[in-house]
Amino acid sequence: MLLLLAVFLAGSLLLPVLVRWLGAQAFVLGALVPAAAFVHALVQTPRVLGGRDAPFELYRWIPQLDLNMSMHMDVLGWVLTLIVTGVGALVLLYCRWYFYDEAREVGQFAGVLLGFAGAMYGLVLTDDLVMLVMFWEITSILSYLLIGHYRRRAASRRSALQALLVTTLGGLVMFVGVILLVVDAGTASIREMLALAPTGPLVDAAIVMLLVGAISKSALFPFHFWLPGAMAAPTPVSAYLHAAAMVKAGIYLIARFAPIFALSAPWRPIVITLGVFTMLLGGIQALRETDLKRILAFGTVSQLGFFAVVVGYGTPAAALAGLALVIGHALFKSALFLIVGVIDRQLSTRDIDELSGVGRQAPVMATAAFISVASMMGVAPTIGYVAKESTLTALLEDAQHGSAWGWVALVGVTIGAILTAAYGCRFLWGAFWRKKDADGAYMPETAWPDPPVGFLSAPIVLAGLTITAGIGAPALDVALQGYAKTLGSEEPGHLALWHGLEPALLLSFGAIAVGVGVFVLSIRTRWDRRRRMLRFTAADAYYLVMRGVDRLSVLTTSVTQRGSLPLYVGTIFVVLLAAEATALAAAMPDRIELSAWHTPVQIAVAPVMAVAGVVAVRARKRYTGVVLVSVTGLGMVVLFATSGAPDLALTQILVETVTMVTFALVLRRLPSRMGEHNASVGRIPRAVLAVGVGVVMAFVAIVATQARMFDPISIDFPELAYELGHGRNVVNVALVDLRGWDTMGELSVLVLAATGVASLVFVTHRADLLSATRNLPQTKLRSTARRPMVETEEGLRFQTAENRGAPRAWLVSGQQMKAENRSILLEVIVRVLFHTIILVSIYLLFAGHNLPGGGFAGGLVAGMALVMRYIAGGRWELGAAAPTDAGRLLGGGLVLAVGAALLPLFFGLAPLQSAVWEAEVPLLGHLEFVSSTVFDVGVYLVVIGLVLDVLRSLGAEVDRQTLEMRSRGVAI
Repeated sequence: MLLLLAVFLAGSLLLPVLVRWLGAQAFVLGALVPAAAFVHALVQTPRVLGGRDAPFELYRWIPQLDLNMSMHMDVLGWVLTLIVTGVGALVLLYCRWYFYDEAREVGQFAGVLLGFAGAMYGLVLTDDLVMLVMFWEITSILSYLLIGHYRRRAASRRSALQALLVTTLGGLVMFVGVILLVVDAGTASIREMLALAPTGPLVDAAIVMLLVGAISKSALFPFHFWLPGAMAAPTPVSAYLHAAAMVKAGIYLIARFAPIFALSAPWRPIVITLGVFTMLLGGIQALRETDLKRILAFGTVSQLGFFAVVVGYGTPAAALAGLALVIGHALFKSALFLIVGVIDRQLSTRDIDELSGVGRQAPVMATAAFISVASMMGVAPTIGYVAKESTLTALLEDAQHGSAWGWVALVGVTIGAILTAAYGCRFLWGAFWRKKDADGAYMPETAWPDPPVGFLSAPIVLAGLTITAGIGAPALDVALQGYAKTLGSEEPGHLALWHGLEPALLLSFGAIAVGVGVFVLSIRTRWDRRRRMLRFTAADAYYLVMRGVDRLSVLTTSVTQRGSLPLYVGTIFVVLLAAEATALAAAMPDRIELSAWHTPVQIAVAPVMAVAGVVAVRARKRYTGVVLVSVTGLGMVVLFATSGAPDLALTQILVETVTMVTFALVLRRLPSRMGEHNASVGRIPRAVLAVGVGVVMAFVAIVATQARMFDPISIDFPELAYELGHGRNVVNVALVDLRGWDTMGELSVLVLAATGVASLVFVTHRADLLSATRNLPQTKLRSTARRPMVETEEGLRFQTAENRGAPRAWLVSGQQMKAENRSILLEVIVRVLFHTIILVSIYLLFAGHNLPGGGFAGGLVAGMALVMRYIAGGRWELGAAAPTDAGRLLGGGLVLAVGAALLPLFFGLAPLQSAVWEAEVPLLGHLEFVSSTVFDVGVYLVVIGLVLDVLRSLGAEVDRQTLEMRSRGVAI
């Protein structure tokens, strides 16, 4: 099971690549993964039904947190596994034809869909309650991507966000309940928890929180509105997520804990009340919809309320019937959604007002739909009939024994069955019947192009299984008895096609007959065309809350974000000054020991830094101020270098250089003198605040150095760096090993900073415009001596046979820049030195574990090489030099660093724990490779990506915008 879970993960990563190569055919290969899991579950059937030797696997993932990757396949997990994997395989096969005309665009969709199947597989089989929450949230995130597949459609984006917010909110509440439950029970194992059956007020609170998660995931009132909105997703998503998988997660959670919590105080009032109300609400709304998918969507909402009532009722007979209902619903509702997908693909409509006479032209598809709807309504000999009759029998028997909740559930389920029959008839009538227009004349039949046979194979198989499961009810009864008996010692009854003439049978057929009458009455009275019954719905409440959040955020932003950078910085400094001054006044030591200096160099450098800072404040030109501020940074370089920290000195000078370049790029679009548009105000208060902050921070440094009570851990860093990190450069080893988590956070900040800068500059698009310069024609250097020289507007050029007078592309900026803006000497020198500098950066990267350097310093050197290319030749030279898009470098570096950090976990080691490989190589001698080098390579790529993103946004994109504005005559 754990191996299959890993296969799901690997398959979801590989499938997008296969889709690019094979197109829609790759879905067939993707279907093999859930099919293999389905076969594996079937093979385990004897062990599962035997009970005592149920399959169980355990991998201690994080022993310190007692977090285990444990999988247990009991009867309930086995049933849900068969549903998740079986329907999942059929839906992936169905995608082979559904996406035939957009196959090259669904690579990500294919991978996410297979990954979702794997997450559901883990969710229904995991024995660790905390891991269940993790799988739960993974399904929410992946469902967001699947529902929002059509990213250019506002409805898809809106529905995806709605589903994500609702299910994630419920999941967070459930997570709190899980923590309470785990703390109270003393274990996260579901098996052990079911055996302990904890009780008490804390457990009751946890139960309520668990149910919040279940009802939000399974779309019960008041969270039901997200499911109809999710119909904006492609039909395969609706068939899988909203019929067989995701919405079943909440029902699974109820079924999993019903054996121990069904008789607790909060359980039945919540489950039965909300379940019955949801069943009636969804059924009524399904009778008012004209979109086939929305009819099924509200029907699914109704059915989920039905399942919650029966599965959560808490008696063995109801549990047996509920599990049969879940199986039947997965079969018939998936088939119906897939049939709607065929209709939509063939006719480009799902509106019942536009469909007429389809059933006559598509008899096979119509037959599959009729069988599926018959199962939904509870008509023999389908599995739906067997489950429905068993449900009514279980509830009726409990009600006759004096249970008030039994009567509530029985009446609610019976009325719900009436509505189910009514909207089932509406679906068949809307999809396949020949209809009449307003004048009473028959509408012309909708032209029907026959779909490929394979397109109909999945719904036909599912429809066939509904009858097979109904006829095979005795065998199904034997399989499900193991779960039913976990809810008590009383006899759970049996699943069968015929129990004789009994009240449940009369209730079942009576509900069908009344339901057909309700449907006919709704059509003839045109009740289904009237305006909505309630003026305010749960969906309206959701949008009201979202609008309130938006307005609150706008109000908060308008109050706190005034657009004044001095105001923001001043606020931060005032708070800092007040907090630190108060702390200093309360804890100032009686005696302070100070040294005038540590090295004589400080006597010379410190005054220079101080004077530069003061003069920078008085500077009137922006460039002058930036240069003077950089003097303080360069002073720090000298201090680091003379204090035995060459690594810090190297990094500091590189950072100062890149910062200077960034300032220069920004200042190009600002007035050269400060105060031209907005004069500085409040100089005296600013000066007082600045002096106050400086004095307070000086005292903080003094007090902090005097307050140490124990030897710092940094004393052991040299030894730790060598023994644990296998390196002699303490600074670099600390960054990538000893304090690697800090570096991980800093990498995330760098990626966010680069993304933020690019988002501010690329207002209308974020395309990689630099890539356009990589395809400029390249002129071969050989044989140039034999070509005649010709004079062009750009200067002397070699003449070619195919392009006389055209510029050569070794210096690509010559084709775009004006002569007065170019320096040929600078371009040539930079172009010649570029690759050497890149080699130096690579040397610093790999040498940094034992010598000054490392990924950060190496990345900055490589970034400086890109800066030189941009300064020498503008955005065209930068485009020619850029190895790839900045986003790929940032993302690839972050993934590499995270992967290197997490990889040790799979070998039972701590995150970021280093391993070393040593070998004697001929000619090269003794070589060592430390695994943390991979982490450092990630840092290297992120830094290069950051510099490239700054250059392409503040440099290349600003240049492009400036030229565009000048071409339109806009003054800059």
